Amino acid sequence: MNFDLGTGPCGSGCSATDIGSKTVTGRPFSDTYWTCSVGCLNNVTGSDLNYVVTAVGDSPGWEQGENIFQQIMADTMFTMSYVFHE
Repeated sequence: MNFDLGTGPCGSGCSATDIGSKTVTGRPFSDTYWTCSVGCLNNVTGSDLNYVVTAVGDSPGWEQGENIFQQIMADTMFTMSYVFHE
């Protein structure tokens, strides 16, 4: 995922020194979850939107990160999505 610098989970003071760090922020990132929206027999929920910062850019300013969660899905196509509410 990527965001304009300072608007994502890394926060307003985000810089290259944050690369490799796991973000731990409040709303909306901590209470918005990846959810299986198509092809699931139950409501599969993954991680929240906090992530490990993988890159930061200066001009234009941006931040990027990644996270992982696992869910075993047996022989089915599925879609993971999230709804972001500010």
